[in-house]
Amino acid sequence: MDRAHRLARKQESVTAANHGGRVTPASGSGTVKNDVRTSDWSIEVKTTTQKTYSLAYRTWVTAERHALADGRKPAMVIAFDRGLGHHPKRLVVIDEDDFIELQDQLATYKAAVKRLDDEAWELWAQTQEN
Repeated sequence: MDRAHRLARKQESVTAANHGGRVTPASGSGTVKNDVRTSDWSIEVKTTTQKTYSLAYRTWVTAERHALADGRKPAMVIAFDRGLGHHPKRLVVIDEDDFIELQDQLATYKAAVKRLDDEAWELWAQTQEN
């Protein structure tokens, strides 16, 4: 196995660990595509040792098609592994609609936490009055 292949395998394992997923065995040749699967996401991992990575529309559409066929949302992780002891820079690419949905969910969760926090302080204040 050459260095590029080892780096790619390593980044697939790191991605699976970071996102609570599993590496898809033989993702390039098997029936299930994309490199990593979580309960919600199908993630294609691209690794480069270069300073740039060009994401072609066709690459995204292919990953998206495989994810949707599997009942998951598509994502890509692009790992810039420059070697020489540098920690790889890892970027996540998702569809803007999915990003907006995540922002909306985060806003909902933040509002719920604030509401619970306010209620907790109110209950604490009531206990101090008695």
